[in-house]
Order: sequence, then C-alpha cells, then structure tokens
Amino acid sequence: MKGGNNTSSSTKKNKRSHSNTQAERKRLHVSTPLNSSSKIEKGDSEDATRGETVYDAREEQLSRLEFEDPYEDEFESEELVEDSDIDSDDDSFDEDDMQGENQDDANTNDNARRLSEMDLVRRNGETEEDDDDDDMNVDENRVASKDKQNQPKIWRAGIDPIEEGEELQFDGSAYIMYHQMTSEWPCLSFDFVSDDLGQNRMRFPHTLYAVAGTQADSVNNNKIIAMKMSDLHKTQTKEKTEDDSSDDDSDNENEYDVTGKGKRDDEPILEHTSIPHRGCINRIRSMPHNPHIVATMADTGNVNLYNLEAAFHTFDIDKYGMFSEQSSSSNKTGLGKAAVNANGTSSSTDFTSIPINTSSKSNGPNFYTYKGHTTEGYALDWTPLSSAKNSSAVKLVTGDNSGKIHLWNIRESNFDVDNKAFTSHTSSVEDLQWSPSESSVFMSASADNTIRVWDIRNQKRTCMITVEAHEEDVNVISWNHLVNYLVVSGSDDGSFKVWDLRHIKSKTPVAHYKWHNGPITSIEWHPQDESVLTLSSADNQVSTWDLSVEEDEEEQAFNSNQKSQEDTLPPQLLFVHQGQSNIKELHYHRQIPGLLMTTAYDGFNVFKPAIGV
Repeated sequence: MKGGNNTSSSTKKNKRSHSNTQAERKRLHVSTPLNSSSKIEKGDSEDATRGETVYDAREEQLSRLEFEDPYEDEFESEELVEDSDIDSDDDSFDEDDMQGENQDDANTNDNARRLSEMDLVRRNGETEEDDDDDDMNVDENRVASKDKQNQPKIWRAGIDPIEEGEELQFDGSAYIMYHQMTSEWPCLSFDFVSDDLGQNRMRFPHTLYAVAGTQADSVNNNKIIAMKMSDLHKTQTKEKTEDDSSDDDSDNENEYDVTGKGKRDDEPILEHTSIPHRGCINRIRSMPHNPHIVATMADTGNVNLYNLEAAFHTFDIDKYGMFSEQSSSSNKTGLGKAAVNANGTSSSTDFTSIPINTSSKSNGPNFYTYKGHTTEGYALDWTPLSSAKNSSAVKLVTGDNSGKIHLWNIRESNFDVDNKAFTSHTSSVEDLQWSPSESSVFMSASADNTIRVWDIRNQKRTCMITVEAHEEDVNVISWNHLVNYLVVSGSDDGSFKVWDLRHIKSKTPVAHYKWHNGPITSIEWHPQDESVLTLSSADNQVSTWDLSVEEDEEEQAFNSNQKSQEDTLPPQLLFVHQGQSNIKELHYHRQIPGLLMTTAYDGFNVFKPAIGV
C-alpha cells in the first residue's frame, strides 16, 4: 500500500450526531473567507459532543482561487533520503577530527568505519579505538540497524499512534502528480466538465475543466466557480537510474524530480470566473450531454439550471480547448467530442441537437429554477450518455431531505419537472444514481438505512426493490459503468458494501469492508478499471481499493498471528491520501485515467496516485 499526503498532526473520529438536521451534519461551519495562511482548529468540547466541527475564522479575504505549492519551506528540509543527517556529518568528518586516533587506523579507515565511529560519538560522546575486524563488523551492524530504524514508515490512521517528537511528512514518491489550491469560500460539491481535448490522456502536462459551488457566510455571497487548470505537470520524487535512460527523452521530460519541488518554471496555471448563486450550493453536476449546462441544489430548496458556455469560452479564446473557436466553428454548442461516457469513452450519439432553451428574462446564465421541493436536498444526477440514446431520454432526478424525488424531462425545448414525486423513503434522500444501461431505472440512498431501485415507468411512483443496506444512514452510492450489475454504497458507520444487482433481492452484499473511522462522505468507481473504487471519509482520509485482490496464503498466515484485526491492512487497500480537513466529495476525471480531485474545508487537491491502475 502506498502512503499518501500525511501532513496532519492528528486524526480524531468525527461522528455525525443523529440529533442534528441533515443540513447541519453535512454543512461546514464558516464565517469568513478562507486563505492559504491561516490554520484550522477544532471546536471546543461542547461542539464536539454535538457531533459538529467549528473552525476558527480565516484572517484575510481571498478573492480568487490560487494554487498552493505542497513543497514549500515546510517540506524543504524533509527530503526522502532519511540518512541526510549522517551524510551531512560525514562531509564534515575530516582528518582534523581524527587527530587523536591511531595512525594505522586512519590509513585503513573506510567509509563504513567512519560512519560507525560517528555513531559511537553520538551515543557515548567519545570515539573508541579498536583495530579488531570483528569489532568493526559489530559497529557496522549497529549503524545498519540504526539506519533501518530511521527509514520512513507508512503511518496508518486510526492504528498507529503519533509518539511525542514524531511528525508526519509528505511522501512525494507516492504521487505521480499532486497539486492543491484554495478558494475564497469552501465548496461542498464540484464536478468535472467534459472537454474536447481527447480521451484516455496520459501525457503530461494535463489540462482539465471543472465547476464548484461555494458555501459562504450568507445567502448572497455564494457563487458557482468555473475553472480551467492547465500545465499540471508531474511532481513525483523519483531517483533516475541508468536503466531509466531512453533515446526519447521527451516522453520522460517531467518523470523524475529528485528534489520533490518540481520545475519552478512549470507552475500550474489556474483560470477561473465566478457566477453569482443565491444560497449555499449543496450539490452541483454538469450535464454529460451538454457539458456547459450545470444543475445545482441549494440550501434554499431550489434547483437551478445554468448555462456556463460563455464563462468557459473566456478561457479558450484563440486556443484549442473546450469552447475554442476551432471546436465551435462546426458546433455552436461547443460540444463535439466533449460528450463523454462515464468510462471515459466518446459518445457515439450526437447530442449537439438537443433542443434546450437556455434563454431567461434576465438574460443571465441562470435560465431555469424549480421551487417544487419543500426542503433542501443533496441528491442530484443526470442520465449518463451510455443509457440516454436520444435527446428524449435525457433526464434529471433530484431528491430532498423530506424523502421526495422529482423527475425532470426535456419537452418542447424546455425542462418539465413532474410534480408527482417518488415517495417510498422515510427519511432524507442522500444520493441518486441512474443506471448506466437502462434509461428508465435509477437508484437512491437514504438516511432511512436503505437503498432503493426505481423505474420511472411505474405511474404509482413507488420503488421496485428495497434493501436494508446498512445499520446507519446510507450517504452515498456509485453504479459501476463497466460492470453494470455492481453498485457500491457507503454509510455513516464507516463501512462500504458492494451489491450484485442480479441477486439484489437476497439483500446480501458480495463484499463488505469496514476500515474507516468516520462516515463515508463520497464514493466512486474507477472509470477505466472495473474492480477499483475510491472513497472519502469524515476521518480525513481518501482510500483507493482494488476488489480483485485476494489475500495469499503467506498473508493469511501472517495476519492470523497479529494481536488484533486493527494490526493488519486489508490486501485490497491500495492507497491512502491524507492532509485535508473535512473531505466532502471526490471524483475521477473520465478522460484522464487515474486522476482524482477532492474538495474539503481547506480547499481542493488534484492528484494521481502512484499505483498501477
């Protein structure tokens, strides 16, 4: 298992209280804008007993997004070569330090002997003179043992304590690419926006587009952030060896970075623009068929549709990008190859002719608002390209905290929302997912501990299948777009379960994992690998799992000898990313295999783990 960004000094369980409302337990507590210089502190004990986390105000307003360098001064002295202290002393250990030694010893003293004597100086305050070869071997073994103890070890949150004098260090070799940025206000939700730059993009530097929704201190301070990130280079720290030499140096241009700080002339570029939004944005999703159409769910209870084509067009004037003149010359909607399936493949269906009327009385980007939900909500999903074979099959479902789900259709150049809600849940609808293969089927997750399967052709608006999925709230679900009968669910109890829809009526999961120490806040299958998924938790960790991995006999024998189950790591656990506080949502980029982005209280992380998926 690879260790991720271990920068936090401690991790505590942050269990959400059932006495809180659904909004309170999901929402972050902020009072002023964020900036990159302030610190995050836990609330007092009274707040902790309520299951809430209260953060100190950030001192200075930040009116724009900005990238942060994970390799700033605080990491400059924490190089991956752990014997740097010995090396530095070795350089200064010259003949002057050996004046009191026997001349014969000085003539025969090699590098290993010098290291061993230096170790004795540190331990005893004096050097020992001994010409015996056996004593030299003992000293060498002692140094080797000490060096082994000084080797960096992966810290396991919730398992390994942090002893006095110990600190967590960032491991640059664990990431092929890692960048972080902060915004003026924290964002509860974001989504990648499909572009026309190609599928399965592996070559660096990367470019991507995204939208995010803020949670500000007042209703009128919120906004949608449209952003373009470019020049995202490799940052991996890796020693280059002779075996890595190649005639084609251009392919490995940024593959090796011994310092861990990246090329200083290859800074990432962030372009962004903001669109005013009334109310905190609980969830935001880009329409797969027309990526510049964005839906939001607000804490006001309204669901809004925005046309952000003009906003994204400003990023790529005279360039070949998402809405560039080159791409839009033959396609006024700027889509073309931008319509992308959930598994990263291009859509074979032409959605450029979908008749969506995006005009509004105010001529602003917010062209439609639905006020039929009686409470706010967090569940929203568009039909994927794989199931929507024509424009009439493009739909949207939205769910609220009262347990109601509404269906949206495209009719006569407008969105038509069915006021007759789907009503079977007895508590808040936490998440919604359309089937990747059946355009009339979707699934919901709820705080009533169930997942339910629905068919929109059922005029009674009741569910077809109900599964008591977890013992606590089901927060998130994800439908596998490569194996259409697999669904994964994540719960407040910190566990996630994998369900086979072919046997869903048995109500028994095909896999059940309990590793995190806090509620699961987001979960998603890998778009290009059918057995890999990534999830985030309120314990401030993001973990990646490969469910195809099985424990071999040697591992079984070793794990059976451990004192407790907590002393072992699941063989399916591939990677753990840390360093963010209160992680709310994550997504894979459908067109850049392995690239992940997370949003948390303290900003965004964009990274590619150094794992073989």
